[in-house]
Amino acid sequence: DVRRAVAERQSAIMLLASAPFTQLEPVVTKLLDARQPLDVQLSAVSALAASDDVGVARALLSGWKTHSPKVQTAALDAIFRHQQRLSALVDAIEQKTIPVQVLDSLRRSQLLSHPNESLGQRAQSLLAAQQSNPDQQQMLARYQAALAGLRDARRGQKLFEEQCQRCHSLQGRGTNLGPDLGGTKGRAEETLLLDILQPSAQITAGYRSYTVETVNGDSFTGILSAETATSITLPGETGK
Repeated sequence: DVRRAVAERQSAIMLLASAPFTQLEPVVTKLLDARQPLDVQLSAVSALAASDDVGVARALLSGWKTHSPKVQTAALDAIFRHQQRLSALVDAIEQKTIPVQVLDSLRRSQLLSHPNESLGQRAQSLLAAQQSNPDQQQMLARYQAALAGLRDARRGQKLFEEQCQRCHSLQGRGTNLGPDLGGTKGRAEETLLLDILQPSAQITAGYRSYTVETVNGDSFTGILSAETATSITLPGETGK
């Protein structure tokens, strides 16, 4: 009942969590709609996660592309909480309904070390396929040769100002559409090169790009920085 207070609705959702899955699923699936308050959506994820039914993972992964970052993160946490749910996740990645980039390094390790050997091999194939693109490997090898050369900090600064600071910040300069680059200090140069050449290979949590289409046909793309039941905020490169 949308006329009720959010806290009251959350209590009702958690009460429903003890119901049979056939009663739970149709209700909480509706509550995972992006037009519902975020707290209601997160409670719906928690209610699903409390069930031990084999259909939980399928319900959590349904409508993935329309879920906000916080809901996606909560859904992944719930899926990785039970080993039996991971097979549905690998299925979804194989079917390309969910991008493999949603998995951070910890999640990837969990899949690769799964006690079910068959599932681990499927995950390994998926992750290897992402990294084995011949064109990307050739490009990486081409630029990797530059790591043996001399460094030019002035040229690097100019390049940062021309190309990078539209989305990233460093030492107080630039914008925050992407991760702050201050944390790159001390990282191996080979990994930095890979991040530059393949920026979408692994997306830092909170910085995934979203595209929104309005009922009027307008299209907007950006990082989802804020959301309510009635509005979302997508800052662009200019900060607008």
